[in-house]
Amino acid sequence: MNLVEIVSAQREFDKKHGWTPHSNDAAEVCTFLARDLIGLFGEMGEFANIVKKLQLEAPSDMRAALAEHAPHLKEELVDFLIYVLRFAAHLELDLERAYLEKLSLNETRFRRFLRSAKTSDEGSDREPE
Repeated sequence: MNLVEIVSAQREFDKKHGWTPHSNDAAEVCTFLARDLIGLFGEMGEFANIVKKLQLEAPSDMRAALAEHAPHLKEELVDFLIYVLRFAAHLELDLERAYLEKLSLNETRFRRFLRSAKTSDEGSDREPE
């Protein structure tokens, strides 16, 4: 299944449940975007709470603790994706095409951060400025 098909599948699921705008009316679409944004923030909060607990508890075996929480983190991550798919459907965005265009732009924009295979991972946790 490609991304276009995944967006379509989510759109159909949402239609069956009454979770899509009934028209292309901008105010209605904006209402659905706002509702889904709030839902996304809730899912992000659940994800962040798990990560926060891991950081605060600082278990002696972080790898084991992360593995224990990984199923829930993965579930929350899929929930993020569902909301992104819904945004794409509401905005009639070809998410696959838009992603590939943005990736191409970012290849140029962040070229200065490229690392060779021989480069160490030192500082790799920092975001590009």
